[in-house]
Amino acid sequence: MARIEEMASYYIEAVREVQSRGPYLLGGWSMGGVIALEMAQQLQKQHEKVSLVILMDSQLSEYDRDGEELADEDAGLIVRFFLDLFALSGKELAVSFDELRQWKEEDLLNYFLEQATNDNVLPPHMEVSELHRLLRVFKANRRALRRYVPASYQGRVVLFRASDDASLRSDDPALRWGRVAEQLEIQAVPGDHYQIVTEPHVRTLAERMKACLEEVQATIQNLP
Repeated sequence: MARIEEMASYYIEAVREVQSRGPYLLGGWSMGGVIALEMAQQLQKQHEKVSLVILMDSQLSEYDRDGEELADEDAGLIVRFFLDLFALSGKELAVSFDELRQWKEEDLLNYFLEQATNDNVLPPHMEVSELHRLLRVFKANRRALRRYVPASYQGRVVLFRASDDASLRSDDPALRWGRVAEQLEIQAVPGDHYQIVTEPHVRTLAERMKACLEEVQATIQNLP
């Protein structure tokens, strides 16, 4: 699947196997938030009720209607991919991003494979060929985000934005969602883009999400 719209449609089919009708509560972290918003748009077009969409530090990309290739392909993109993996595992690399992006691709893959297996970031015995497959998925997802042009959305959206993150960042506190979501609420949560979904900061995120969900559930139960 090369488009956000296709991914959202696929997930809707899976959701409807569990819950055939609305109202729906949707959410996602990072790219998952973009997919969740598109799911909500498609469900509304199908005349289904979506009570809430939660975006966990999701940033809307700049639109690239022509679908041009990413400017940071090759070494730079490989480094970003592995920095994501290490950050989610709470690990850091000894070599800087600027230095790593100067390396040849095969040298990068071999280095990351060794580091990731030693630090238990990736399963043992993983081969370079499997890394190539993971990278293809990562690149496809990045292109899908760049090509996605969302329509205006009128339902309630809550954005939990990481307060300590300077890496994702547009200077826009709404992470570009203000031009799409007409009922956008922004709540800052402690941690960076990765820390908000890991201990201990994930507890704060969970508490805030629980409060939102309980509020929405109370509204649903009071519907005639």
